[in-house]
Amino acid sequence: MNKALINLVEKIAEPFWTEVRENYLVHQCNLLEQYRKDVAEKIHTDPWKLYKNQLSSSDYLRNILYPLIEKTSNSCMPDVPYRVKADVEAIMERMADRSADETVASFKDKLLTKLEGIIGKGSVECEITGNLGRNYIQVKLTDTGLQFGVLSQIVSVWPWNATPHHRYPTTFHEVKVGNDVKGAKLSEREVKTLAYTLRGEEVPKDLTTEQKREKSKGTRQERSLEAARKDVVSGRKSFANAKDPDEKRWKRISGKQQETRLRNLLKKYGQDPATESLMAKDLMIPRQTKADHDELVTWKRDKELKAARERVEWAQDSVDRFTKEDDAKNLEWAQKDLERAQKTLAGLEA
Repeated sequence: MNKALINLVEKIAEPFWTEVRENYLVHQCNLLEQYRKDVAEKIHTDPWKLYKNQLSSSDYLRNILYPLIEKTSNSCMPDVPYRVKADVEAIMERMADRSADETVASFKDKLLTKLEGIIGKGSVECEITGNLGRNYIQVKLTDTGLQFGVLSQIVSVWPWNATPHHRYPTTFHEVKVGNDVKGAKLSEREVKTLAYTLRGEEVPKDLTTEQKREKSKGTRQERSLEAARKDVVSGRKSFANAKDPDEKRWKRISGKQQETRLRNLLKKYGQDPATESLMAKDLMIPRQTKADHDELVTWKRDKELKAARERVEWAQDSVDRFTKEDDAKNLEWAQKDLERAQKTLAGLEA
């Protein structure tokens, strides 16, 4: 492919990345703020329960919130609430980076496809003017004298309850050869036909709908695989950084699921997982061993014991306070609560 063309597209796409990333972060922050407001007004903190009665498009809202929240573990509470993760900003930064990578990659792919047949292998001069999101490129092909302007944009839609989507409209303007003006605005097909004719080449036939579908399918497959590879790397990093046995267990499950998803995608797209470098056995997250299980059981038991002892201390403090205040009504309740707490602790220590 023409290096000048690749450099041109890279130059056009470069400022879009920052813009898309910032917009994604704003979108995420707005969703998180709305989630916090909804939690404050309603009973549930689980996004699935909180938004389950809304439109099916709110699946996106739930899916985008789940990476940002976690359950609190408390054996004394039958209804375990959710809370926003402590590193939520870092998580949103990573999600924004991925969104910008995928969006700009799609933009470059579509723009390259449009310009490749027009510019060919010849040298090209270009000048980019305009503001972010609406670039006007003035192109001149030195070998044929063809000149035209290209207006390229990224149009983004950020709905609150559906997946964001982007369009990449590209139009051709002020097309001329030397001083001969061919049109103020021509279609991509017309400009491409003119470029091939000036080079003395046969104009290729348009792709059929089926051919376009197959080409698009290949591009989507590569993006899906790239996203799955990033998830695998991220999952392994999270597993390595797990702070306690319980977090390690969940990170192991999540990481293994990501590895399985990548393996299944490779098989689905006709590729051998054995040839994938990320699927090397020495890189895979190890399965849970008996030692891991025993460590988790011990950790959970210690945590439950600590919580039970704290509950007994709290109940004893209540009894002492109400005894001192001579509050018979509340003292009776506090004594029953202390008995329950002591019974729970005795059962754990048995």
